[in-house]
Amino acid sequence: KNFIFFVGSRLKYKNFNLLLNTFHLSKKLRNDFNIVCFGGGAFTENEKKLFDELNIMDKLFHFEGNDDLLSYLYTKAKLFVFPSQYEGFGIPLLEAMSIGCPVLASNTSIFKEICKDGAHYFNNNDANDLCEKLEQLLYSETNLLLKIDLALNISKIYNWKKCANETYKVYSK
Repeated sequence: KNFIFFVGSRLKYKNFNLLLNTFHLSKKLRNDFNIVCFGGGAFTENEKKLFDELNIMDKLFHFEGNDDLLSYLYTKAKLFVFPSQYEGFGIPLLEAMSIGCPVLASNTSIFKEICKDGAHYFNNNDANDLCEKLEQLLYSETNLLLKIDLALNISKIYNWKKCANETYKVYSK
């Protein structure tokens, strides 16, 4: 089944609950999609309780694993969603972009700086806007794939060799 992808910790500032509540509000999304999570540890009892309260328990799946599994899930995801309120950087955004997985992220300054126009954005902490953007993207292949090539090019700006060289330059000073 088609799925929305979420990667990493599900701590409060990551806004995972915003994604869950938004997903619950849209009958279309619940009927047509699952949510797959990677990393961040197994679902907690509190999370399972919330899934049950929202009646979406059968729509959520969790995986842990290596980079091969993570890459595979990015390639199979219909959309990677990153609803975090703030981050120091946001490596999952670049991972998704570099693999050609469409990205929907909260409209924060760091995400706009990293992804530029290679991602789709929703208003931070706004469930209605998130729901609207999810439906716009997931039900329009044209909208969904609109930024893939740009995202791939932007992701090439960031690489570990360049990071190491620039870090070395800073420490050399």
